[in-house]
Amino acid sequence: MNNKQVKTLLLILILIINISCKNEKSNVVAVINDEKIYQNQIDSLIRGELYQLRKEALKSYISRLLFEHEAKIKNISTSELKDKEIIRKAKKVKQADINEYVRLNKITDFDSVKVKNTLANINQRFRFEVYIDSLKTAQNVIIIDNSTYSNSKDLDMLHSHSIIKNNSKLQLYFIADYNCSSCQNHYERILELCDSYNGIVQFNFVPYPGDLENNKVFFAEALSMQNKFWEFNDDLFVIDHLTDSIISYIIQLYSIDSTRLMLDYNKRINFEKIDNNKRILEDMDIYSVPTLIVSDIIIPGYTSSDELIQIINYKLYNN
Repeated sequence: MNNKQVKTLLLILILIINISCKNEKSNVVAVINDEKIYQNQIDSLIRGELYQLRKEALKSYISRLLFEHEAKIKNISTSELKDKEIIRKAKKVKQADINEYVRLNKITDFDSVKVKNTLANINQRFRFEVYIDSLKTAQNVIIIDNSTYSNSKDLDMLHSHSIIKNNSKLQLYFIADYNCSSCQNHYERILELCDSYNGIVQFNFVPYPGDLENNKVFFAEALSMQNKFWEFNDDLFVIDHLTDSIISYIIQLYSIDSTRLMLDYNKRINFEKIDNNKRILEDMDIYSVPTLIVSDIIIPGYTSSDELIQIINYKLYNN
């Protein structure tokens, strides 16, 4: 099997996984007083975990394919390749490494042979990851785990705030709750990416409250009516509660019209915007945050910057 065949096989594998995920039928899993509970309702509650499991399974499968392909190129078995490139090198544990391991783990009574074996196992896992990464680079493998798809019509109906406004066809939606600490961490990384894709990708912030009593969401909407949304959006993740003293400080700091702010805060239209967002996202089986949507790909939970960049680049240059 040559390099071109491996690339084709990997792309077919990714396509099969994506199609199977996209075309999953929602089976009835329980009935309560004639009310049916569907599989997709249960899956949506653990979407983040399912996404991570699928991603790890895909990573493991691709690693195995690459390893088998490399063994065929070298005309040896996979066990011989593993012994040559991984195991033998991993066994080279220095006394200095043993001493450092003992010191860091505060071990007083130890068997140096056991510690050496432990370090060899750690080295083995590390070397395997490094070796597989080198094979991925050589084969130009792109992993795009499109485990869930969104409908562009649904996205057009979402109320959002654009971080960067441009005419790009590629849209990234960041769905977050101000009371979610994971959302805050994710949000900070998203802002860093904005500079890299300025003028290329449009980033949209979608407010999603865990409940409609979340006054920070409606406060942000009121600020947006005075074009002050982005000036204070970062701080809303940090503030636990919007007290009167904090609101007064914000009004002074950002030169906000306090009378208009209170009127806008209580406007029915703001409630309707956020409530509509909840309904649209729930129709898309999005019940948890943070969630990212890149074009038509829904990415629940945590995603590393490298993975997100790879997905964005793939959608930019393959659409």
